[in-house]
Amino acid sequence: MQVKVIEKESKSQEKVNEETRDIIDKSLLYEYIKARRASVRAGLASVKSRGQIKGGGAKPYKQKGTGRARRGTSRSPLIVGGGVIFGPTPRDYSIKLNKKLYKKVKSQLYTYIKTNSKMVNIKLETVSTKDALKQSGFNSDEKVVLLISSSDNKIELSLRNVKNILLYNINNFNEEKVLLTEKVYITNDVKNIIEDRLK
Repeated sequence: MQVKVIEKESKSQEKVNEETRDIIDKSLLYEYIKARRASVRAGLASVKSRGQIKGGGAKPYKQKGTGRARRGTSRSPLIVGGGVIFGPTPRDYSIKLNKKLYKKVKSQLYTYIKTNSKMVNIKLETVSTKDALKQSGFNSDEKVVLLISSSDNKIELSLRNVKNILLYNINNFNEEKVLLTEKVYITNDVKNIIEDRLK
């Protein structure tokens, strides 16, 4: 795996393999992202039907002689304060993906990250935003994605409040952000994790 390594002085030591985004099957990615988005929907939208509205036991006005439409209850959906016809009710929006599709998309995403990311070598003795930025060589004006592992706790605490740095754990990252951000960086631990998962 060839990735560009950024040292403290921001000097590149290795080159990145030039590969296109065609690594990823767009139709599979679409299904995956659609399912991911659906899974975070709360699905709590709800209105009352005519059977759930309070009151309405007595007939609002007499049947004949008023010139108005005959109506037997104030809960009718045709009047203000009545029930709603075919309104939304709480529901589960989640979409189930089959395991083969899920594994294939994940494998393609890891391959994309492997071939389109740069590795940063950040070694911190204590939590320090200043030291982390200095070692990474990040430009504060550019938006970047940094993928870290669970063991990169000091890096997370040092960089999580920096405006243009999007920090994600490799076990739970936003696929859309990774694919749409031009500059993606990984730590050494993440590089090893990806290589293990692609074996």
